[in-house]
Amino acid sequence: MHAKRLIPTSVAYALLLVLAASDPVVGAPKVTDKRLVLEEFYSGSPLSRPISFDFVGPEKILVIEKSSGIVRLIEPGKAPAQVLDRPVATEFNGGGLGLAVDPNFAKNKYVYVFHTIAKTDGGDFIESQVARYKMKGLGKKRPKLKKKKVILRLPRSTSQVNSGHHHGGYIRFGPDGKLYGMIGDYDRGRSDNPRTEQNTSSTEAANAGAIFRINPDGTVPADNPFSDHAVPEMRKWFVIGVRNGVGMDFQPSTGELWFTENGPNQFDEINRGVAGMNSGWVMIMGPDSRDAEYDANDRIARDEADLPALDGASYRDPIFSFLTPVGITSILFLEDSALPENLRGSVLVADVVTRSLYLFKQTSAKDDFVLKGSHEDRVADSESSRKALVWASDIGTIVDIRLGPDGFVYLSDTSSKTIFRIRPR
Repeated sequence: MHAKRLIPTSVAYALLLVLAASDPVVGAPKVTDKRLVLEEFYSGSPLSRPISFDFVGPEKILVIEKSSGIVRLIEPGKAPAQVLDRPVATEFNGGGLGLAVDPNFAKNKYVYVFHTIAKTDGGDFIESQVARYKMKGLGKKRPKLKKKKVILRLPRSTSQVNSGHHHGGYIRFGPDGKLYGMIGDYDRGRSDNPRTEQNTSSTEAANAGAIFRINPDGTVPADNPFSDHAVPEMRKWFVIGVRNGVGMDFQPSTGELWFTENGPNQFDEINRGVAGMNSGWVMIMGPDSRDAEYDANDRIARDEADLPALDGASYRDPIFSFLTPVGITSILFLEDSALPENLRGSVLVADVVTRSLYLFKQTSAKDDFVLKGSHEDRVADSESSRKALVWASDIGTIVDIRLGPDGFVYLSDTSSKTIFRIRPR
């Protein structure tokens, strides 16, 4: 049995506060590997609070801004072009949150965007929305995203909490051609209003707190783990029991989804997200064996046996956890990168509290991390244990990391209005 450890609530909500606050001051970013250079790909106005991005060509990046909902096209040597502006609800975690370019963009020119919609910028939340647009005028003077088609709606609820917290919003295409997206729990599904995704009900759906998997046109794939569920809102889910997060990537060798998850006052997680996975929230955060207690689970140690039975679902422990939450965000596999060869079997993970990048080595089977010493129990229990994993520091409030077409690592820093790039010297 592990001793219980209470962690200040201020640490637990650091990710929320960083993403909601004005630009903080950060130190000079440093990468420990002397073979690499960290440089600014683009920085400064009019770019503001870049939160997610994707590529529409070599050194051509579409970026969505959190506070404005504006999407901009960034190219070296050119002023950023505004290609889309939607009115967004910006309270706490809301705003412009996710962007993904269609794998067949060269042919269809489709771009997918996640917004928390309001009637006017900064207004009340109406619904979260994934919309598909067509890129027009790329390479010309006035490129635009046009021909909107809403493919997923997560509307304001009349019977549940509509919190400004935990909107998630990160979207990404998988190697199967399906669109995946992480939706936070909106603070729904507590014991006084139980819901299936939060493991407090076996009948009512929260329509939040999970990872969706949909076809590019918004329909539900027949092979989804809950595609025949009696409640229609459950059919789109690939993973349930998720508190909140803004990081997903697909392991190139296996095609499997990995994602990060933000804990309350205990346990940020790195997860391997197989079909039908139940990540445990609100009952379990961190490894099941740690018996974490916090407000959302009524400060009662819960176990896998306490989770309601759901056909197609199975609980899985995280691959790795940080006992003290660090505001974990992005995750990126380096297998296909142009970085030095001994880094290509590694995984990068970012946080916004300590402004660090962590480096994990993969096993030869590519389904786990190589964990030694104090990390063998799959938890960073102390500050020294956490620091042993740090690969880059003072890196900024990084909320998205992607490989560019050039194989270099690109990072969005929402505090310094900057897109960074890491490349060999």
